[in-house]
Amino acid sequence: MKLVVLTLVVLVGVSAGDYCTKMRTFYSGFHRPGTAFENVEAAKAACDGDDGCGGVSVDRIPYREDRGGPAKFPNTIYLLSSSNVQKNPRGSWRYNAYVKC
Repeated sequence: MKLVVLTLVVLVGVSAGDYCTKMRTFYSGFHRPGTAFENVEAAKAACDGDDGCGGVSVDRIPYREDRGGPAKFPNTIYLLSSSNVQKNPRGSWRYNAYVKC
């Protein structure tokens, strides 16, 4: 019975557009280079409506529009391509990823 309940919870979570957290994980390749987001929730909302998007990545380095300019956001948050999420990730202290489950 517990297995049936667990299976239903997992299936409902997948169909609801949930994300799996991958702490300290780096996936190479931006889905849309040049597009950065203010927070993870805004990036997830943009990713949900896009079949080519595989998740969201957070770089701990502040986002700057110009090199050496003032920080616009405290972190650099961008979308990941679904094809890059399928590849092997690398461990890195700078990155966290939220991939579609």
